[in-house]
Amino acid sequence: MEELNLKAVVLLAGSVRPSPLRRAISQGFLSLPIDGDCTILDAWQRQLNDLATSLSEAKLHVRIMQDRSSVLYDLSHQASSRIKMTFEQDPFAFRGTGGLLRDLAEEYDDDEFLFVANAAQVVLGSVKDMVRELATVKADIAIAAEQDGTPSDIMLIRSGILKTIGKVGYVDIKEQALPQISKKHDVRVHRSNTVQTFQVRTLDSYLNAIKEFHVFNHLVDHREQTLEDWQATFSIVDTKAKMHPTAIVHDSVVLEGSVIEENAVIVRSVIAPNGYVASNQSIVDTVISSNIE
Repeated sequence: MEELNLKAVVLLAGSVRPSPLRRAISQGFLSLPIDGDCTILDAWQRQLNDLATSLSEAKLHVRIMQDRSSVLYDLSHQASSRIKMTFEQDPFAFRGTGGLLRDLAEEYDDDEFLFVANAAQVVLGSVKDMVRELATVKADIAIAAEQDGTPSDIMLIRSGILKTIGKVGYVDIKEQALPQISKKHDVRVHRSNTVQTFQVRTLDSYLNAIKEFHVFNHLVDHREQTLEDWQATFSIVDTKAKMHPTAIVHDSVVLEGSVIEENAVIVRSVIAPNGYVASNQSIVDTVISSNIE
């Protein structure tokens, strides 16, 4: 992929209005597990390591952009010889995704490209192959689309185009910037079956993303996609949680420090760090917040 002048990856991890799921967990959503040994952040790192290996750049810069209220992450275990991963807070409040990208574009030459994606999603398939496909489109902005034609939150953007966005004020990249840019520049939507994306914003979307991840990676039998709702496809319990052996965890996530008492039943729910579920209690379709004020 040497013909692509890709200078950085920008993962948008901020939020104007945090969802109930994000408010309930004390850790950042990138630390949410999608398997026993893989978080959303781990999954991104694996994908982007693969992407960096295919490029001529000595080390690909991965910039994870957060709002000012976001949790800072410990990157000590994220060391990589191929990517440089940094967490940065938005330099200006209320700039929106378009405004933020415009500000970042000042650091790059006009003909250099940025790969931009929403960080709060699980991507199944090969990001490396998707970037290769978007590069062949040869557009100022190439947007990946799902098979049904719905634009995803994955874009390959020429830096110079972002500099046409206003220097001040709130600008959303999809709602405001793209319609204006497309009037004068080449903006294309590319439909492909290279990747599937699953957003992680709500309880339902997070649990669905985990299920799809497990099916895609053959962690559960593919036929389980057709099972009835009462048949579990996954359960994730942190090693630092205390769960009584009689408790049942069905398509749910129990995070570190949580205490689950005997005969508790947890179905399609998330127990936040230091959460508590009492004996014989049933939790269904719920996020249990931290038990520590």
